[in-house]
Amino acid sequence: MNVQLVYRQLVAPGKLQLGIRSSNTPLRRELHSRTVISSNLQFSDRPGRTPSPALRRTISSSSFDPNAPKSGITNGTLFTAMMAIGALGIGYGIYEMYAIMGMWPQEVRNDLRVAVRAKQKEDWRTAASYFERAYGTAITLPNPPASFGADYVIKISAIALSLADVLESAGDLPKAYSVYKSAFADLTHGLPSPSESSTSLQADQRTRAIGTALKMAELGEQILHVRALGRAPEDSEYGPVDEAEVEEKLDWALTEALRLRGGSAKSPEKGKEKESDTLNLPRWVEGVDLTSTMERVADYYSRKGKVEYAVPLYVHAISTLIPPPNVQNSGLFSSAPSPSISDRCKAATLMNNLSSLFASTAPVNIPQATAWAQKALEVAQKAEGESKAASEERLECQNVIAVVLFNLGMLNELNKEHGKAQSYYKHALEMSKAIGMNEGVMEAQEALKRLKSQPPKS
Repeated sequence: MNVQLVYRQLVAPGKLQLGIRSSNTPLRRELHSRTVISSNLQFSDRPGRTPSPALRRTISSSSFDPNAPKSGITNGTLFTAMMAIGALGIGYGIYEMYAIMGMWPQEVRNDLRVAVRAKQKEDWRTAASYFERAYGTAITLPNPPASFGADYVIKISAIALSLADVLESAGDLPKAYSVYKSAFADLTHGLPSPSESSTSLQADQRTRAIGTALKMAELGEQILHVRALGRAPEDSEYGPVDEAEVEEKLDWALTEALRLRGGSAKSPEKGKEKESDTLNLPRWVEGVDLTSTMERVADYYSRKGKVEYAVPLYVHAISTLIPPPNVQNSGLFSSAPSPSISDRCKAATLMNNLSSLFASTAPVNIPQATAWAQKALEVAQKAEGESKAASEERLECQNVIAVVLFNLGMLNELNKEHGKAQSYYKHALEMSKAIGMNEGVMEAQEALKRLKSQPPKS
């Protein structure tokens, strides 16, 4: 999970609360990573750095000395070996590309190969052009099951989702939305009703449809925002008709995720992952689960100020990650597995989201917000203490702790408890420095300066 900092307006103008926007939801993680990639492009014309003195010494010391004794591997032998290894690696890469592409019909194979290579180079225009042609070919083949196999709907949707992802990367959100919409229609066509049983293949199809629905809701919300600013055509073809369409997709995704949870879990078939790997599909395509779906829907209603919808979803998601104690399973011989460290830190993130919701939505409830933030801190600190040193899980928990500490500082500042606020800000600053969270460092320093300038409590 990647923790991002977000700021939510509180009661008084100018006062902002530092909140967590969890990236354990694959949808958001993809957007975040895409933003990072885009921002790095502008620095591609930087001049090359001058080698350090140590590196220069290494270069000069490797020059040829005819009087030096011959020992170990000679430069020529080493160069030949490196060239052989490089050629072997390139050859294996080409072989792997061709071997994997063999799973696709001949009619689309070449277009997909060019599209994937262009995508890897971030040549979005070329990638979109070839993905679009491959998708157009795929949907017009006379006998899809014969061409793609029994899972033809899933495979054709993979091409569509790859196209939409590239269009999104290129900034063409309206067209990306229309492609996601087409893929969603194909994925949901012919699925059994809730009263009917589903096959394993249909469950895979439904899971992908859930992820696509969530993606459409996320992208649709962005398009509606841009449209409200007068920067997008007032045409339903270029995105959702209105907020009702966004909510419809979220409700559908949540309903289907709850339904799928009742089914038995199955292990993926051999080679199933290759379909995603072949086209470099975004991670959200295969990363949909009930918790992330509930979180996504709760986040939406939280942004809209619909507390009555957001709170139950957050609470349900938290109880899914950290099930409440069960009297039957408690005791010395309980066999129920305890929640993982990662799940506990994700739950702490959602607790903090609840805290932010209570603190930023009228009527503001500071005691409730503080209680959830303190619980989030307790859960995250305990999980962090049980995690391995320098592990990804520990860093995940430390990110949560840093942000929750700041939030508690802000809540106490709002409550005029400046001594407690200062203590929380200082701890948040220390943790942010320790983990290299620059934004957290800046915000904590600014908060401490603000406190220092305020008159003492009488």
